[in-house]
Amino acid sequence: LLASTVEMEPLLERLVVSVRNILQCDRVVLYRLDDSWHGTFVAEALPADADAENARSGWLGAPTAAELQQLGAWHKGQLLKAMANATPVAAESESAEGHRGELPLCLCDDGTAIDSSELTVLTTVGVKAHCTVPLYNGSQLWGLLLCYQHGRARRWRTVERQQLRYLGQQLSRFIQQSLLQQQQQRQIQTLQSEKAAALAANQSKSEFLANMSHELRTPLNAILGFTQVLQGEAADALPPDQRQSVDIISRSGEHLLRLVNDILDMSKIEAGQMVLNEQSFDLHQLLATLEDMLRLRAESKGIALTFRYPEDTPQYIHADEQKLRQILLNLLGNAIKFTQVGEVTCRVWAEYLEPDSQTANPIQLFIAVEDTGPGINGEALETLFEAFHQVQGTGRPQEGTGLGLTISRRFVQLMGGKLGVISELGSGSTFTVRIPCQWRAQAQPVDTTTPVVAPTRGYRMLVTDDDATSRLLLTKLFGAAGHEIRQAANGQEAVKIWHEWKPDLVWMDIRMPLMDGCEATRRIKAADIDNQTTVIALTASAFEEQRQMMLASGCIDLVRTPLRREELQ
Repeated sequence: LLASTVEMEPLLERLVVSVRNILQCDRVVLYRLDDSWHGTFVAEALPADADAENARSGWLGAPTAAELQQLGAWHKGQLLKAMANATPVAAESESAEGHRGELPLCLCDDGTAIDSSELTVLTTVGVKAHCTVPLYNGSQLWGLLLCYQHGRARRWRTVERQQLRYLGQQLSRFIQQSLLQQQQQRQIQTLQSEKAAALAANQSKSEFLANMSHELRTPLNAILGFTQVLQGEAADALPPDQRQSVDIISRSGEHLLRLVNDILDMSKIEAGQMVLNEQSFDLHQLLATLEDMLRLRAESKGIALTFRYPEDTPQYIHADEQKLRQILLNLLGNAIKFTQVGEVTCRVWAEYLEPDSQTANPIQLFIAVEDTGPGINGEALETLFEAFHQVQGTGRPQEGTGLGLTISRRFVQLMGGKLGVISELGSGSTFTVRIPCQWRAQAQPVDTTTPVVAPTRGYRMLVTDDDATSRLLLTKLFGAAGHEIRQAANGQEAVKIWHEWKPDLVWMDIRMPLMDGCEATRRIKAADIDNQTTVIALTASAFEEQRQMMLASGCIDLVRTPLRREELQ
C-alpha cells in the first residue's frame, strides 16, 4: 500500500482500514499533531455495523469532538512519558528512530500504568485496551496511530507489537516523503505564480516604455523638425538674434533627446527588451562617419580628434552596428566633453582567431578611446559604471543622466565582450572595449529592387500620421522641395487615398487608430502588383523589434522620429 500510493490523504484512509482488519480490533484512528501540540483525528476505521457493535460492547456511541481531543491529548502525554523513560535503540535507517525507545505503548484493562484520572478519560470513550504507535516526520513527532479495543479486555501479542512498530517506521518514511513532495509542489506553484507575475510586470513595463517613447518623441519631433525648417530655407530671412535663438532651441532639443534615449535604453535593458540585431557592415565607413560627426565638436573646443587603425583591420565585420555605434558615440562624446586641452584618440585593431566548428572567421575587435582630460581617481573608478553616477570633484562638467557608461557596458556585455577603463587623476583616461565578432569579405547585400527616396522634384508623397503636427512637418520639409503632398490621418484613409491617387512614396506611421501602419502597408503592397509605391515606416518607438515587423509588412526601411533632414535625403 505504501509503495503504490503517492497521495497522503487517500492512503491514510485506506491504511487504518487495513490495520483494523489485520489486528481484528474494534477501532483504528490516526491522530495528527499541530505546531502547538494540539491535534485532530484525520482518519478512522470502525466496524461496518458500528452501531450494533457499540450496543453489544456497552460503548455509548461515538465520542464527541471534545472527548476525542481529550483522548488524543491523553495519548500524547502517555507517549511522551514512555519516550522519556525508555532507553533509545539504535537507528535502523532513519536517524529519528533513535528516539523511539520500546514503543509502541500498550495498555490493557487491568489498569497497568493508569491512574484514576487517566482511567476516567478511557472510560469516557469506552476504551478497554489500546496500542499507540508514534509517527514521525524526520526527527519531529508528526502524529499517532491508535488501535482500540472497546468490547473486551485484550493483551497485545509481541508479534502484533512488532508489526505495528514496523508499520509505524514505514508510515513515518512515507509521511516524510509525502510532506516533502507537497512542499516541493507548493514551491513550484509559488515559482510559477511569481514567474507569471514577473512576466505580467515585464509586459506592463514594455507597454509603458512603448507609450512613453511615443509620447516623448512625438513633441520632440515637432520641436526639432520645425527648428530644422527654420535653420534651412528660412535661415537667411531671420535676424541674427533670432537665428541664435533657433540654434539654442535646436541644441536644447537635441540634449533632451539624448536624455530621453538614455533613459529609454536603460529601461529596455532592465526590462530584458534589449536584443542584438547582428548583420555585416563596413567598419571603416562607420569609423569615418563618426569622425566626421564629432570633428566639429572637438575643433570647437580646440582639441584634436584622431582615428587610427592598422591596414589589417577588417573592413567588414558581422556584429550589431547600431550598438557598436552607440558605444563609440558614448565613449568619444565623454572624452571630448571632459577634455579641455590636448587630444582624443580612437584606436581600433583586430586579433584574428582560429575558426572552429561553430564560428567562421572569428576575431576579437579591440577599441581604445584615449583622452588627455583630467582623469579619474581610484575611488571614483569603483562606481564609474553605476547607473546615474557622475564623477564629482574633478572639474568635470556635470551634465547628462549619468547613464552613458552604464548603457555602453551593458551593450558590450550583450555582445559578449568587456568594457574597462584605466585612468589616473591628472593623466587622462583610456577606455578599452573587447568584442568577439566575425570578419567578412564584403558587407551584407542591400536590396536595391525598390527605389530609395531622392531629392528630385515631382514625387507624389502620401504622409500618413495620426498627429497633425507631424503631418505638417513632413509636408513642409518635402513640399518646399517641389514634391506633391497629400495627408492621411490613419491607415484606412491611407489605403483609400492610395487606390485613388497611386502615390510614389508613402510615409507610414506605425501607431494609428482604426488601422495601424502595419495593416495599411500590407493592404497597399498586396494591391501594388507592379511595385510602383515605396513605403517607409515612421515610428516614435525605441524598440528595434518594430523595424523587423514593418519590414515584414512591406516597408523598405524605418525612420525613427525625431526626423533628421539628412536622413530624409
